[in-house]
Amino acid sequence: GFEINILKVLEVARSHEMARFEVLYQAELISEPDFVSSVEVEEARFFPVDALPELLPEHAAIIEKYRMMGDG
Repeated sequence: GFEINILKVLEVARSHEMARFEVLYQAELISEPDFVSSVEVEEARFFPVDALPELLPEHAAIIEKYRMMGDG
């Protein structure tokens, strides 16, 4: 895992497909990542926002929305 400092809650959304909430926030990393792979996640990496790998279209749209607003 790793520790973060949440700077700002950007959005809270309820999924209409599943019983869940999605919380989007802007944060800063305050400890070195100590990642351990699992059945669900094999690898995790951090990228500058202008050098992200290919994303799902809905994830790219969320990031672009907040970049345009100046919140990221």
